[in-house]
Amino acid sequence: MSDNLGGVISLNLPDIISHGSVPAARKLQMGGRRSTTDIYAHYKLAPNLHLIVGNRNYSDGPNKMFYGIGASTALAPRIDGYASVTTSSIATDWQVGATYKLNSQTALHLGYKFYKEDGASS
Repeated sequence: MSDNLGGVISLNLPDIISHGSVPAARKLQMGGRRSTTDIYAHYKLAPNLHLIVGNRNYSDGPNKMFYGIGASTALAPRIDGYASVTTSSIATDWQVGATYKLNSQTALHLGYKFYKEDGASS
């Protein structure tokens, strides 16, 4: 189990592939033991709902494909909330957060991620 913060590189593609300003790649340090790098895409199902599919590269182990679902909603003018859950053959993670739109090109993200590998205590 790991609660962590990480860096994010955002890539916004056409609406059918990527939803809003949700990250398309991220690298996380896992409790000082190892790091992961995620590369993923979102497929828009509805204006506020998307499927997620990607690959997680573990610094000390195999690559794992993961998939999940995410949603977002307007909380206030210029503030959107989001939540997602993804799973792979070895782990599940949950994310929640908010995005504050500074302008049409820039946003601030504040989020929390809970990551648990199968068989790890909660």
